[in-house]
Amino acid sequence: MFGTSKKSLQRQLEQVGAESTRRLNQIQEAKRQRDDLDQQYQELAQERDNLKLKIQELEEIIYAADNQASKNRVLVTTLKDTLEEIYTISALRIGEINQNQKKNPENDSLIKNIEKQNSFTIEKQATATGLLKSELEISEIVNEFHAQGFTQIKETNFKTREIDRIKELGLYSISLKFENDSREAPVKLWVVPTP
Repeated sequence: MFGTSKKSLQRQLEQVGAESTRRLNQIQEAKRQRDDLDQQYQELAQERDNLKLKIQELEEIIYAADNQASKNRVLVTTLKDTLEEIYTISALRIGEINQNQKKNPENDSLIKNIEKQNSFTIEKQATATGLLKSELEISEIVNEFHAQGFTQIKETNFKTREIDRIKELGLYSISLKFENDSREAPVKLWVVPTP
């Protein structure tokens, strides 16, 4: 009886040992899986932090680009203004030089009246940023001159290159030329939005 019970106890002990070993292996496997998950979590956290840094760098680059674009817009505006001033001065100087050259007495009163008027206004449709929606045509300017009583003015009195450079709302200096006359009449042309 003792022999059987001892064997039975030994078998039970071996079974308990085997079960304990199996459970211990399961626990160790669970610990390994937990360590792997912890490692993966740390790697993901590191990737998240790296992505946050990259996003921050990109935001700084975008901010710097926006600042540079603003500076460029200011520079372009300043250059446009400077060119307008140079162009006006040049037109006046050319007018002075031309006055000393060929004159057609038939144009005397017309030139004086245009210089007296000095400023003309054209209404054009424009975008919110001031760019013209359609090209300014010389015929539109001629119509404005006619509306102001200068019916002798024709399209040939205008320099195409001066009109072609008008692409947005603003104040422009243009010069009228006259047939058989070296003089020019400088005028200011306002291009304003249509109401």
